[in-house]
Amino acid sequence: MVAAGYCLYGSSCSMVLSVGGPPAHFTLDPSLGEFVLTSPQLSVPPAGSIYSVNEGNASLWDDAVARRGSRRRSARAAQRRGAAG
Repeated sequence: MVAAGYCLYGSSCSMVLSVGGPPAHFTLDPSLGEFVLTSPQLSVPPAGSIYSVNEGNASLWDDAVARRGSRRRSARAAQRRGAAG
């Protein structure tokens, strides 16, 4: 594969494009009618405090992903119990 990308439409329009390197994030500027570079090297942080996933497809996950999701849910439930106690 030489290039990959996607667009998201909502209150703003974003385009992410990679041509062999880190993906670049562009945002549509309606006043210019052009996409403007927003983040030249988009990346996902190695760790974070938010767990967000569509669990409606959990039955389709492979075992490794299912185990990871289960661990995250268990850890979150333990945090909530600690905060409530």
